[in-house]
Formats: sequence, structure tokens, C-alpha cells
Amino acid sequence: MVAIARSSAAASSSASRSASPTLRMGARGAAVTTLQNQLRAAGFNPGASDGVFGPKTLAAVQAFQRARGLQVDGIAGPKTRGALSSAGATPTLRNGARGAAVTTLQNKLKAAGFNPGAADGVFGPKTQSAVQSFQRARGLQVDGVVGPKTWQALNSAGVSGGSGPTLRNGARGEPVRALQQRLNQLGFSSGTADGVFGPKTLSAVKAFQQSRGLTADGIVGPKTWDKLGINVQGPVTNPGGGGGGRVVTGYVNGQPRRISLSPVPNGKEMRTDAAAAFNRMHAAARAQGITLKVNSGFRSMAEQEALYRAYKNGTGNLAAPPGYSNHQGGIAVDINTGGTGTSTYRWLANNARNFGFVRTVPSEPWHWEYRP
Repeated sequence: MVAIARSSAAASSSASRSASPTLRMGARGAAVTTLQNQLRAAGFNPGASDGVFGPKTLAAVQAFQRARGLQVDGIAGPKTRGALSSAGATPTLRNGARGAAVTTLQNKLKAAGFNPGAADGVFGPKTQSAVQSFQRARGLQVDGVVGPKTWQALNSAGVSGGSGPTLRNGARGEPVRALQQRLNQLGFSSGTADGVFGPKTLSAVKAFQQSRGLTADGIVGPKTWDKLGINVQGPVTNPGGGGGGRVVTGYVNGQPRRISLSPVPNGKEMRTDAAAAFNRMHAAARAQGITLKVNSGFRSMAEQEALYRAYKNGTGNLAAPPGYSNHQGGIAVDINTGGTGTSTYRWLANNARNFGFVRTVPSEPWHWEYRP
């Protein structure tokens, strides 16, 4: 009887393992079809569900892994398959959707300080507007569609603590709107959540700070964000260049855009939200004996034009055309890594993503961008 029981258990374990085998490029069969269907349900396009693990399925697996913070190796092993299984509980949602997943979404939006209306399981205009406001505040693509990245941001929005750019009376932008919505949710009336930090918002901030034992100065800095309990990103315009930095004309995909800059080490600047994240990363690295020396941050049009001329005439490094460098948008930073074999580079490779930074140019180990 004991032998039979052991044999049965072994067979069950073997069947369990075979039900979700490790899959990689070139694999074929029903398990691949299941994988492709799971990827599609999670909002990633693997191509046709034909049971063939080809280039499109590989790209979809890698995109899913990247979105879930997994090792991006394109291999669907236990961790990736497990994450795909759990992703079924958070399907892609858009205007018109109905059901329990929509109710979950609405409750998470409320917890993050965004008002979707009643948690009735119906994805209508109010829920769509709340999703768009949340995406805008978190620096995501503002499409009103709740896919993997928006779910991931919503799931992290409820954790203890919070962060955001420094805000004060006169500030404008989506972070201000998120602040106002959170204050209103917590019972501190800041008036209409219009993205303008005026007298009512100032009074609400001071009342909140006083209730939490903070210095009631009306300035929303790291300690106040921490007590508010939400994580907010996005460009903000602060008055007079104080606290949130000076306001300049930056460029994103060739289009001029007013952005607020704040300082990072070595006398450089980045967009205010990117600077706040970089300074946190710099402090974390320093605590582990690593110094992140900044060689380049925000660039003016004149600076980019000079670099591009040098690149074109063969006397300088690769440079994007003026108006198209992410340095001009304030989100790119060049760090003195000393190549890919140094302790500085290894630290960045292992930790930068935790602060929203990723390496985006394969030939430039020093170039990192803020893409939370």
C-alpha cells in the first residue's frame, strides 16, 4: 500500500510538471498554443495560436517578462508560466467591459486616489477618465486601456509609502491633480482636482501635514508623499523655479514641450520626476559603495546641435538629431560606467530598473533613461 501511494504521488508530480513544461524558441505543440493564448489574454501579441514558438511568440514572452520584472530571456519557465497564470485574474480592460475584474479595477483606482465612480463592475466614461488620469500621473501611455503595465502600477499603488516631485503653491500638472484627488479621498478638501496648486490645496496640504505630525509648511516633499501613500510621476511646473526646478523648453519626438528641471549630481539637471528618481538611486548606490557620476543630463537645443554636428563630421559620438534626443526631454542620463565589466555597471544592471531606469542604447552602456 505504501509503495502504491508513493507511485501515485510520483505520477501526480510528473503529470503536474508535464502540464506546464519549460518552453523556448523552436518548441511546438499544445503547450505552446496554451502559452500563446495566455500571452494574448494578458495583452501581449504572440501572433497566431498555432502551437509554434517562433519569433513573434519569443518577442511576446520577452515583453511580458519585462513588464512583470522577470528575467528577460524569452524562455517560458516556471516563473513566467506562473506569472501568466496569475495574469488571467487581471485581464486587459477597456471602456464597455463588465464583471468582477472591473470592480477590482475600480476599487484599486479609488485606493490610489482616483475616482472611477461607483464600484459597479461597469467600465464606463467615469472609470475610463479615472484610468487615464492614473496613467498620466504615473507616466504611462494614456490610452484608457488597463493592460499589464497599468495593472502593475495599480498593484504597486497600494503599498505603504509614496513618492512624487516636490510641489508647492502655484505648481501645475498631473502630479498636482493626483495630490488633490488623494487629499480629497482622505478627507482634506482641496477643491476641484484641476491640477493647479492654489490656496485651497495649500490649506489642505497644511491640514494633512499637521494631522500626520509633519512640518505644516504646505510643501509636498518626500515625507509628505510618504504619508500620502501614493507614488506619482510626471512633469510639473513649479513657480519661480523653486523646489521643483527651473522651467525650460524641452523636446519630445521633435515637438517643443515646457518641462520642469531639478538638479542631479555633478551639476546636471533632469526632468523633475526623473531627477527625484535618479537622486534616490544615487543615494542607494552610494550606500553600497558605488558612485554614479553623471556626465550628461538635460541638454538644450544648442548643446544637442553641437553634439550632432560633431557626430556628422566624424569628431564625436553617436548623437540624435536636434529635437529628438531624450536628453532634451529630460529623461536621459549618461553615467560614467567605465564599460560593462565594472562594479558600477553591474550595480546599475541589477538595480536601475527598481528606480525606473533602463538601458536603451545597446552600444552605449553609459546611457540610461527614466521609463517607469
